Amino acid sequence: MFPATPFFEEALDHLMAGRQPDVGRNLDPRYKSLLRQSRCDAQGIFAFRDLPAGDWYLVTDNFWTVGGTRKRDGLLRRVAVGEGQDLQVLLTETDRVGR
Repeated sequence: MFPATPFFEEALDHLMAGRQPDVGRNLDPRYKSLLRQSRCDAQGIFAFRDLPAGDWYLVTDNFWTVGGTRKRDGLLRRVAVGEGQDLQVLLTETDRVGR
């Protein structure tokens, strides 16, 4: 999860266009401190605690296998968070990127 700032939205634009943004290797440590990570639970819910107020993007890769062929797509949702809020999100078909 990352904050909805112009910097991260530009990286997201690259991803949506099928290009790999060059932010990981050269990312300023101050920006790295803004990122939040979580693994979904058995029901597919992502949980985050004590978030700063603002708009955030939750983004993840989704992998599955069909007939021995590995498939992949992305899921993305923008969420609004209040100061110190705990957040639980279940990404669904409507959050699929490039539908």
